[in-house]
Amino acid sequence: YGTGMLGEWKYRIIIPIYDKDGTLVSFQGRDYTGKQTLRYKTLSVEQSVVNPKFVLFNENRVKGNTVCVCEGPFDAVNMGPPFVATLGTQTTEQQCRKIAIYEKAYIVFDPEPEAQIRAKKLAEKVASLGGDVEVIDIGGEHDPGSISKKEVKYIRKELDLDGE
Repeated sequence: YGTGMLGEWKYRIIIPIYDKDGTLVSFQGRDYTGKQTLRYKTLSVEQSVVNPKFVLFNENRVKGNTVCVCEGPFDAVNMGPPFVATLGTQTTEQQCRKIAIYEKAYIVFDPEPEAQIRAKKLAEKVASLGGDVEVIDIGGEHDPGSISKKEVKYIRKELDLDGE
């Protein structure tokens, strides 16, 4: 859903956030003009049914025992299930516990050095909870949300995601 030019959520694409069971719990808006102060803006915790940082975006679409964790909703949508998003590189204990439940977890954050540092920290937290986790650096200059379908297909093949 795209918003118009008025109001608190002006010039944003509204992205619904569902919990694992498919219940709508919050939403996030992404600026489509490149002119907003905040590129992403999430509904406040007080207005949300559940704190958005307590869920993994797109987890309701994960089938199987593998999860791939990226930063933003467009990353998860472009890569397809079982990719989920933490809605930023800062993660919560609740998100770490959800990731650790899976048999295998891949952390696929953006290629920037700071994001890769955060990916490694997340992997350490998940591993400390007993999770089997691996950090994947896709390299290049593009994040998972902006790579081509050909590149998506290659990454999915390398991670053996379509064989699940």
